[in-house]
Amino acid sequence: MSDDFAEIEDAVARLRQDGLDDVLRAHREAAKAPPAPPSIIPAPEFPYSIPHPLSGTARIRCPLDGCPWYHDENPDTEPVRLVLPLDYAAEDVTAALTARANARGDARRLRVEEAITAHFADDHPDR
Repeated sequence: MSDDFAEIEDAVARLRQDGLDDVLRAHREAAKAPPAPPSIIPAPEFPYSIPHPLSGTARIRCPLDGCPWYHDENPDTEPVRLVLPLDYAAEDVTAALTARANARGDARRLRVEEAITAHFADDHPDR
């Protein structure tokens, strides 16, 4: 019985160490990554609280004081579909989730930047 317990303890210790190694590796890789490109997007507000049907909506206001314009970005509601190889591993799942999140984030950033740019062209052409 004690041999079984020791074996379980060893397995748990290896899992913990593997998880820590993954976190430390990700931290090192993130530190090497180039900085995010500059953005014209101000910090969002979240005007609707739970259980409102629009909770999670991010509201981006015009950065100029006194301008009432805003752009709302609703949270994604489409199902998550991941494409994985038949013999996938945990790294494949992580890579697929990261790629999907990056693509959604890039698309959202582009939509918001286009909305702000159009707003400035229409309402603040002198800026």
